[in-house]
Amino acid sequence: MKKISGIQVHQPNGLPVSKLPCLSSRGINVFALTADQRYLSNGASDFLRTHFPMTLQSHHFGRTTALSENELLTELLQPNKTVGNRVMILYGAAGSGKSELLRWLQTQVEQCDQVRAGVMIRISRTDLDIFHIFQRFQHLLPEPIFQEATQRRWEECRQKPRTFAKILVLTALEQLLTSDDHINALYYHLIDVVQSNLERYFSAMNVVDSNIEQFIELFSREDLNQMLRDSAIPIPLEYEALRHAILKVFREQLFEGLNFAVLLKRVAFYIQETYHQRPILLIDDLVQSINLFATDLLDYFMTLEEGCWDVLVGVTPNSLDSTLRGKELLDRIQYLDTIDDRVRKLWLSDEYGLSSSFLNEKNCTDYARLYLGEYKRFNGVPCNKSCPSFKHCVLLDLGYDEDILAPFNENILRRLFRALPEGKGKVRYFTLYLREIVERLSRDEELLAVLQDYIKPEQAVFHSDARLAHIYEYYSPLSEGQIGQTCGEDLSAIYTFFGVPEDVQQEPPIIMTLVKHAVGKDETQSSNKKQEVEVDPGKEAVKAWLQNEELNKQLLRNMRRGTAKVIKDGYAVDCMTRLNTAKSSHSLRWMQARFDTLPPIQLEGVDDYSGLALEREIGPLAYLLYDYADTAGRMEQDVRGMIATSGKLSRIMFRSIIYRDDNKNRLEAQLGMSIPQFAFSLFLWARNLGFLVVELPPAIEASIQVELFLPQHYPPRWSALGRVYLLALLA
Repeated sequence: MKKISGIQVHQPNGLPVSKLPCLSSRGINVFALTADQRYLSNGASDFLRTHFPMTLQSHHFGRTTALSENELLTELLQPNKTVGNRVMILYGAAGSGKSELLRWLQTQVEQCDQVRAGVMIRISRTDLDIFHIFQRFQHLLPEPIFQEATQRRWEECRQKPRTFAKILVLTALEQLLTSDDHINALYYHLIDVVQSNLERYFSAMNVVDSNIEQFIELFSREDLNQMLRDSAIPIPLEYEALRHAILKVFREQLFEGLNFAVLLKRVAFYIQETYHQRPILLIDDLVQSINLFATDLLDYFMTLEEGCWDVLVGVTPNSLDSTLRGKELLDRIQYLDTIDDRVRKLWLSDEYGLSSSFLNEKNCTDYARLYLGEYKRFNGVPCNKSCPSFKHCVLLDLGYDEDILAPFNENILRRLFRALPEGKGKVRYFTLYLREIVERLSRDEELLAVLQDYIKPEQAVFHSDARLAHIYEYYSPLSEGQIGQTCGEDLSAIYTFFGVPEDVQQEPPIIMTLVKHAVGKDETQSSNKKQEVEVDPGKEAVKAWLQNEELNKQLLRNMRRGTAKVIKDGYAVDCMTRLNTAKSSHSLRWMQARFDTLPPIQLEGVDDYSGLALEREIGPLAYLLYDYADTAGRMEQDVRGMIATSGKLSRIMFRSIIYRDDNKNRLEAQLGMSIPQFAFSLFLWARNLGFLVVELPPAIEASIQVELFLPQHYPPRWSALGRVYLLALLA
């Protein structure tokens, strides 16, 4: 029995993670990727228990302030005498939490104000059928919106996109152009584009939870411009006029000529006169739901036409940014300062999804704790002291008496957050990773093997027990990024959770950071700045090489350069010069470079050419050699000192001596003379050609019968030594 932080553990061999009673596939729906899926699967109460409080960035009157979700709810429900529509644009990358926020607002409005809830419409990101979206407003009007024949007409056109495209294009061109030649020049090109986009639009309606990354127009400005350039005759036609004509035919054929903006005005006036309330319209994602009419609807709200809607509409900037018309609309929203008092701009993430306004590395553990706690309760095993495995699991999350993070801990969740793909919504992908990991563990997959597919550790751990090394890489405190090796932290509680024997724990691991360093000649550069933690792909390649895994050999270039640099610091291995010479002339130098290194460095298991062999047994020294390649100043001295204390360096230097001697012997065999003799022969040859290569002592000059034209720089007493040196060279 072992005691850790006041907790007695009766399971010294650990409990397999797959045997934890709380891990089951039954509660996996808690990690549903959309808010509506989670709401419909588990109900309103469970949805609210797993809802993570959200904070938005508010861009209003040129200022940026933080706005909590509760403040947004209060603003939405409070009486407002604003004339016209009140619009809030909710920006966020795909997966940033727009649907989560609007589902939460809908739920809160239904619980807090039944009257406003009765005049509220929410269009979720899964509502893709524009005809059914029109019908969603039916309960807010006393008379029917469409006749029954309109429904049949809609279904028929969905089955015949080619025929419908012909009707749209031909009718619109006939209204705008007066010449058959002009109509024929555009008709056959335009019909293919319109048909393709109609098919995309109709097919998306048939797929549950379909994702439309870019908004669909029947044709884009770029499409028309290309057709006009390709036409042999000039055609007097503007994009906006043609687009308006085609959408008008679309509405006449399918919606009895009803315009979405007209419908919204009818509903608003009826509700205001009947209930004296402002209706609420929540649109999760304008591009996803009301795709064909996305820009028109935004244009209606932006121009503040007649109406009294309180509107919160989600916009994914990257989706609208795909066409010129979408870009123009985004610019209008961005620089719409004249009506900034009634249009608020809220952000859940930056434009590219690189950051979230409410979920970050610091609070991602709180987010995960909500989901994991609800997941375990749904599986019928509440995460508290009533669970028989609680005393074992708490070793991963000391200090909590319920809803612990097992089988994770805070450090591993932060690493998981760092590993999220760039350009994607942090909220969606963090939830997705949690779901996939838990689901795989419930199928009895090994925990450490599963984590390896999702996390890129920022440190490399060396230990005789490979399992302990992997545990440390994932569960230890995050590396601060210092160069060199460090001793490991005390993870005895975590080792006990995994059943690592105590004798194995006694050996301290060696830790090497994989974090990219900013190095340069300025020693004070960024010394007082907190650098962003970024894993160096080159160091990841070094780690892969040490573990004999697949890698890109180009990423090992710095390790080769660092090895050559440290060898040259102590030994002139790349030139045939006299050793221990203060300043050699490098007359004979090895010029065969491999990956920009002289001499060529041959890496074990990677290179098939001959060179100075570097084997995987150097272990942690490989990372120091990588860092040493580009260091300078004080940092260079520090890294050089670390390398010098490594026991593996002597083997590298010894091999470099052997490598140089082998090259020397091979060269002498090819020349048929020794290197000193060859060098002296070159010297004599140069002097005979009239070149004064180097000044020699007078005794040597006289011995080789060269007339001395320069003043003597050598003392006369050196003459005897010069004769001895000459005889030694010629021996």
